[in-house]
Amino acid sequence: MHDNVLKILPCVLLVGLVWAQDRGVIIGTVLDEHGSPVVKAKVPITEKGVFVGHRLLQFHETDADGHFRIAHVPWGTYIVTVGKEDAGYADTGLGLHCNNAYPIVVLTEDSATADVTLNLGPKAGVLELEPVTDATGNAIRLAAIRLKCVENPDLFIYTSAAQRRFLIPPSTLVLIEVTAEGYRPWPGSSRSATDGRILLKPEEIQKLKVTLQPEVPSPPSDRE
Repeated sequence: MHDNVLKILPCVLLVGLVWAQDRGVIIGTVLDEHGSPVVKAKVPITEKGVFVGHRLLQFHETDADGHFRIAHVPWGTYIVTVGKEDAGYADTGLGLHCNNAYPIVVLTEDSATADVTLNLGPKAGVLELEPVTDATGNAIRLAAIRLKCVENPDLFIYTSAAQRRFLIPPSTLVLIEVTAEGYRPWPGSSRSATDGRILLKPEEIQKLKVTLQPEVPSPPSDRE
């Protein structure tokens, strides 16, 4: 039994060595709009690829000096984003950051360490959505909310009406759309072109009340 353990141990060590050799490290610093380090900012890394899409792997928090270190990252290409929503900084990985201003790093055997600087700020504006209601004032709990970039509609956030508070990157034109089964979408095609469009300054708060109108049943056709 003792001999078997001795034979297995070198194999385990060899596997561990091979595993360590195909892993890299991403290090960096998070700074606010004034160039000061941001403590406890969340730094996610997301695998980037043609077939992988954007798959979140892990995230770390910055230390007291705004530094972070993400180790044991497999070789590959990664998007590095950052956010600190409890301090008013929207996550740069969310679809509402329409300019895609995040660093992309490539880890390989020849370049096993990536050092990046991430910038947060200015602080986001805040959209406060009141409960979505019907024409009688009753809440529509199953309403769906979509916020998308006007300049790039492929970037959006899709959530439920249960979420009432949204951080909107400042000076970013965003369109909010509200839908629910049995109701006409808001804003409708007959509305003003400015309806549903949000453009906020840093830390500006805007409240929004949405009322959905019921769908009008289609008239029966002559063939029925």
